[in-house]
Formats: sequence, structure tokens, C-alpha cells
Amino acid sequence: MRGTLAALVGPDALPIDRLSRRIGFRRSAKAQIEVTDDDMRSIIDAYVAGVNQGTTRGAKKLAHEFTLLKSRPTPYEPADVLGLMKLMAFLLASNWDSELIRYKMLIEDGPDAVVALDPAYPEWLPVSAPPGSPAGEAIDRLMDDLEYFKQTIGLGGGSNNWAIAGSRTKSGRPIVANDPHLAPSHPSHWYLARVATQEWAVAGATLLGAPAFPVGFNGHCAWGVTAGLTDNTDLFIEEIGSDG
Repeated sequence: MRGTLAALVGPDALPIDRLSRRIGFRRSAKAQIEVTDDDMRSIIDAYVAGVNQGTTRGAKKLAHEFTLLKSRPTPYEPADVLGLMKLMAFLLASNWDSELIRYKMLIEDGPDAVVALDPAYPEWLPVSAPPGSPAGEAIDRLMDDLEYFKQTIGLGGGSNNWAIAGSRTKSGRPIVANDPHLAPSHPSHWYLARVATQEWAVAGATLLGAPAFPVGFNGHCAWGVTAGLTDNTDLFIEEIGSDG
């Protein structure tokens, strides 16, 4: 997300860092944190302070990944919280890779091939770039970087979320069944937690690195999270002129 993985694991991670910096997870997060409203900023700052305190007041030993890599964790920053959410949004974007493949077919095989592959594509909707438009080798390089990124980071996949009315349960109370399909990884996406104050309490699954409970229960209601799986991605090719 910061685009500094190669400094930790070596040059094999350069394609991941290159793509992270091109997309600008960190750059965008640093700009957004400066205009985040005070309430949200105070939550993020408190969460970040807790994470950083955990490196000195938590376990006596470093996590296994730091021991194996002979390194130490760098301080967690408020921009990292937003950057993580931007990375998650990118990984859950369900069709940027299919958009890229569809464009490759368009410029190499023509509109008829795209229509044959995707019959749902409406005839009245024109293609956004005619066949043969300039893209050069940038498309292939982008596909290679995205594939390497996908193999290393993983993708979100699908998910399910059901609510059952109380009229259909033995207890007479509604039931929420949540099944977010985030690919298993180490460390895990999820961190089980419980937070209690004098006014309220919540328990559930938090996303590692973010101060929220996407899946939880507060004693009164339960909630879950699921991917919308819509057509949520558009790709643009920017050609840099000779004048820069």
C-alpha cells in the first residue's frame, strides 16, 4: 500500500510497488487525511496510537514475519488507515481485470469479438476507443503488473449476506448470516475484538488496520458486510506527450 515492499523483501516486489505508486494509495490517503472531519480524524488518531503502543506494550516478541525478515515494524500512521481502505476497495473492485481483457480483445479482434464474448453488452453503447487506438506496450505492461499484484496480494472475490425474519426462527428473533469471502492470508484480514465502554459495547470482526467492525453485534442488533459485485470500474489510458 505504501509502495515500499521491495525494501523489505527484495527486487521481486518492484512490480507491486510500481503499481501501488501508480495507483497512488498512499498519495491519495495522505491528501484525504488532511481534509477528514474532526470526529473521524480523532477516531483514526486514537486507533493509530493504540496500534503503535501495541508494539511496545503488547507481546514481548516480534511477530513471525518481522523475525523472518529481520526487520522491525515502522510506526503506523493515520494515512495508513485510509490507504488500507483504498487498497481494500481496489481488491474488491470486481471487474478491472475483465475491463482490461475486454479492451485487449477490442483493439486486437474488433467489436464483434467483444459482443460475441459478452452478449449483454448493449448495441447502442459505443465502444470508448476505436480499434487500433494508440496504447502501445503500456497495456501489456499493465496486465503483467496487475497479474503479479493479484498473485501476491490476492483478490476479494464474492461474498454472501442473509437476513432471516423473526417469523421464520424458533426464537422469534431475526438472524443475520454473514459470509464475506476474503481470500485467506497471513496475517489474516480479520481481527476478532470486543470494545466496551460505560455506554455501549460491541464485539465482532474488525478489518486489520482499520477502526471499525464491519461484522458485529452490540447487544441490540447484528450486522454484516458483503460485496455489491457491480460494474464498478472504468479504465483510462493516459498518453504522455513529448512535452511531458
